[in-house]
Amino acid sequence: MVKLSAKTTIKHLMVVLLAFAIAMGAAAAFSACDRHKRGAIIIVPDIFASAFYEPSSAEGIWDPIATDVDVVAAVRGEISIEQIIGNFDDEEKQSLIQIALESLAFREDSLAYRLSMKQDGTPYDDKIEPMPFYDNSLSYGVFGMYRQLAEGLKEEYGDKYEVRVFNWDWRQSPATEAVRLQEYINGSRFCGNILISHGQGSALVNQYLARNKNNRKNTAINIELAPTVFGNFDALAALVSPDLYLDRLLGDVDVSAYNINVFGKPLTNDDVKTMLLNFLKKEEGCNFVTSNKALICMLPAPQLLASGQYDGSTGGILVGNRALSSAEEIYAFYNTRPFAYRTEYDDNKGMYQKVLAEAGQPDDGDGYLIKQIVADLKNYYDGMFVNGMIASESVKSYYLFPNGSTTVTGISCEARVGEYDSYGNQIYDYSLSVNRGGGDGDGTSPFYSFFGGSGAQMNALRETGRVIRLNSNHIGLGIDWQLLKPRLMEILDGIK
Repeated sequence: MVKLSAKTTIKHLMVVLLAFAIAMGAAAAFSACDRHKRGAIIIVPDIFASAFYEPSSAEGIWDPIATDVDVVAAVRGEISIEQIIGNFDDEEKQSLIQIALESLAFREDSLAYRLSMKQDGTPYDDKIEPMPFYDNSLSYGVFGMYRQLAEGLKEEYGDKYEVRVFNWDWRQSPATEAVRLQEYINGSRFCGNILISHGQGSALVNQYLARNKNNRKNTAINIELAPTVFGNFDALAALVSPDLYLDRLLGDVDVSAYNINVFGKPLTNDDVKTMLLNFLKKEEGCNFVTSNKALICMLPAPQLLASGQYDGSTGGILVGNRALSSAEEIYAFYNTRPFAYRTEYDDNKGMYQKVLAEAGQPDDGDGYLIKQIVADLKNYYDGMFVNGMIASESVKSYYLFPNGSTTVTGISCEARVGEYDSYGNQIYDYSLSVNRGGGDGDGTSPFYSFFGGSGAQMNALRETGRVIRLNSNHIGLGIDWQLLKPRLMEILDGIK
């Protein structure tokens, strides 16, 4: 049996899994709360952690094969990959392999196809939706990730609060999904609610709080777990250099040790990387990553790059050894990366090409059409604020953050002189920097991603006692009830 550390187990689990009510009017929005009804504890999952289903058939789509894997124990490193694989019988293993192969081919109705967005911002499959809270396995997120947290909270506070998991559409922008969260809360007429968000779910909650005064008034406590509000460099790496990101993802994983046979031979790291890169080279397959609005909304924000994370350092994005510093040049950099463009197939050239923007359409500064979500990034991040401060600080908020671990906090871009891609864009070589800027992170996001601000502002926030550090990691801190219970109960028991 291979003995794994908790961090390594997370990476291995990710790789193995990879290989295998309606719109309310303004008046209603401000009068929807029923003060005679109980409030709710609402858990908002991280990106990719919300489950999807098809309403017409009630079929689970994201989490296509139900498992009994204890995700929390796996994240803690208490069970091995062999034990995880052992939860699947031979038929299920073959089904997982089939799902993976169909997705890598981007076949219509494959899992990857159904979970992808087109460049125009519409889904390939508009028949699937985030799973509502029906108190079944998928109600608690993909693989039931948030079940232990939700059930622990229900046991302690179920007499006072409804406990729900709000699965959101992580193909969309958190700003769009914040509207749906508002409609859900108002439609349920919950009052005095407790919001508990994980990772990019915290960005969604900040968008919800920033939307209007009523949303803030209706929030008794906001708790953010390993929050990713102003983005991270893993997202940037995945969008600009998939091969570099896959090297980081695979790391010290040895896929061949798990004896996963495909076409009669054991799967290796090189096989996984080659298949994924071939998938991403397909224009449609690439859209799974480069047209995912939530992922684009995780690009490092100017508020992060100007924060105390980089006090006394050269900054987070270096182009030719010069740090991008102003919001204007950061957004201009994003607007001219290959992932930003809308493209069309040119029959004469036999390849996809950039297209010229028409009047009123967003462009890259040189007249070429870019995706609306990329053009909207400035409004997205600026929309996180209320009266000049991050929206979470407009209510009583607590931030639980893992103790520091190896985190990418910078990226360097070196131009290949005279080399351009098929779109006519300058080709760059990218390299990642770990723990640049004297700040730490949770293995996924830099510490200042949840707040921005200067070092002095962060120190003042820490002095309030509302920034809490725990020995965990980005995933574990969002789902491990045993770890979270003492701190959450201390916070919730203090509600007057």
